[in-house]
Amino acid sequence: MNSRERFLATMNYQPRDRVPWGEMGFWPETIEVWHKQGMPQDVHLADFFGFDRLREGVGIHLDLLPGFDPEVLEETDEYRIVRRATGVTAKEFKGEHSFRMPQWLAFPLQTRDDWEKEFKPRLNPDSPARYPLYWAEQVRTWAQRDYPLAMQMGSVFGWLRNWMGLEAICLALYDDPEWVQQMMDDLVDFVCAASQRLLQEVELDYILLWEDMAYNHGSLISPTIVREWMMPRYKKITAFLRDNGVKWIMVDCDGQTESLFPIWLEAGIDGMHPCEIAAGCDPVAVRPPAC
Repeated sequence: MNSRERFLATMNYQPRDRVPWGEMGFWPETIEVWHKQGMPQDVHLADFFGFDRLREGVGIHLDLLPGFDPEVLEETDEYRIVRRATGVTAKEFKGEHSFRMPQWLAFPLQTRDDWEKEFKPRLNPDSPARYPLYWAEQVRTWAQRDYPLAMQMGSVFGWLRNWMGLEAICLALYDDPEWVQQMMDDLVDFVCAASQRLLQEVELDYILLWEDMAYNHGSLISPTIVREWMMPRYKKITAFLRDNGVKWIMVDCDGQTESLFPIWLEAGIDGMHPCEIAAGCDPVAVRPPAC
């Protein structure tokens, strides 16, 4: 079986030759250790380990476009303070700590005015650069593929959390709930409008949403709010996708996510990853082998 056949058989609970096998990535330090242990330095890791081709995306630009102008605000031998293309100001560490989480210092989305003037113009679904320049050629190539093809389709909460910061959005949920819900509606309308052309021209195998809205003890916000506010927006996305022929919809969310599973399932989302063992998630308990 090729990678696409194996993936589709697995998702449809059909016989397959083996379980699909792939990885999201590796820490550079891990690769250095493997090289010291004898792994060749002139190989493709996916080929060396025998991975399936599972994470191919369509390359549609579903994000701020244009982004904010990146800028280095301060730099020393140990760190640099930068404004990223997301508008977020971060302290990035150098040397042996360069691949670690940065320190978040300031966020660009603080007021309704910021949303209307700085963000909504960057979420224009009709921006020409959202699709690759040689789009028709890629569509012809994908029609002959032997691997699953996906689109990453943004989030309802995660993007706002990134642009506002966790503390600010948690306060806004209570101080200005109408504004937060309006931004969620704007995001849903944006991702649906921007992906319409793609879904009409390409047969996708799955959609991947992104949230990262949990930590190691549970959801960052109340599951009650997720159900009341986010589920209707999720249902709008999943209905739109299924109307356009997409069968499998998944969500990427780290942390202890088990309290969110029933909400995502009811909203029309079929699965999630990763199942983070360090946060107490138990894949066997969630989906016993006998099922």
